[in-house]
Amino acid sequence: MRQDVSANDAARALRSAARCSFAEPGIRLACRVLARSGPRAAVRALLSTGLRELGPEGGTFEQFVARVLARLGFETEVRATREGRCVRHEIDVLARRPGHTLLCECKLRTRAAARIELPVVLAAYGRAADLGALGDGPTRACLVTNARFTDDARAFATGMGLRLCGWEHPEGQDFRAWVEAAGTFPVTALPHLPPTAARALIQAGICDTDSLLEQPEALAASGVLPGRAARILTEARAARSSGLPRSRSVPGRQPSAARAARISPSDGKRSP
Repeated sequence: MRQDVSANDAARALRSAARCSFAEPGIRLACRVLARSGPRAAVRALLSTGLRELGPEGGTFEQFVARVLARLGFETEVRATREGRCVRHEIDVLARRPGHTLLCECKLRTRAAARIELPVVLAAYGRAADLGALGDGPTRACLVTNARFTDDARAFATGMGLRLCGWEHPEGQDFRAWVEAAGTFPVTALPHLPPTAARALIQAGICDTDSLLEQPEALAASGVLPGRAARILTEARAARSSGLPRSRSVPGRQPSAARAARISPSDGKRSP
C-alpha cells in the first residue's frame, strides 16, 4: 500500500473533511502536520474552518471581506450608508474602483452545514432594488457569504439579477476564489495560531494574514512565543504567495494579473 501522500492530495482530503463540523478539531491538528512540508496547502485547507471561526459576530467577516476586496484593487468602506429610492440603507461593505461600485451584504455562517436560504436572498433583493443595484450596471449588489446557497436561493437571484458569491458558487468565481486571488486569509486559518491568540488578534482589528504581516509584533502581544510566532508568520507569507503580487493591491487600481481577471468580483466575465 502506498504510504506517501502529496501536499495537494492531503489538502484536497482535508477540504473534503471540512464539510463535516465534527471533524474540525482533527482537521486543525492534521493541518499542523501538513504545514511542516506545505504551509500554503495547510492554510488553504483550513480556509472553510477559519472563515467559520471568524464568528460568531458578523462584523469581523465584514472586515475580512473588505480586506479581500482591497487586495483585489478596490477602495473599501465598512458599514457605509447609501440613499435608495425609498429609504436610506446601511451597506456592509462598499467597494469602489473606476467605473464600478460593489455593494456587499455579508452573511457569516458558523456551522458547516448551514445554507443561505430564499428569505435571506429576498431581503437582499429588496435592498438592491431600492438602491438600483441589480443587473449588469456600474453599481451592483452582491450577497457575500462563507456558506452555500439553496437551489431556490440561487434560482431567484439568477432570475432577478442579484449577484451571489458564496462557497463553491458561482463556479470558478466563488468566495474561496476571491480569497485565494487576493492572497490574504483569515488569521483563524493559520494552523499554528492558538485560538486564544486568534481572538486577541481579531479584537485588536487584525482579522487577516496580510494585516498580521504588517503588524507581526501583535503576535507577542497576543501571548505567542517567538518560536511559534516565526512559524505562524511563515504560514502567513505562504498564504500571500498564493495571490496577487503585492504591487497589484493598490486600492482603486484594476488588477491586471491573469488570475485576478478570472475571478474579478466586478462581473461574471473575464476582465479585458
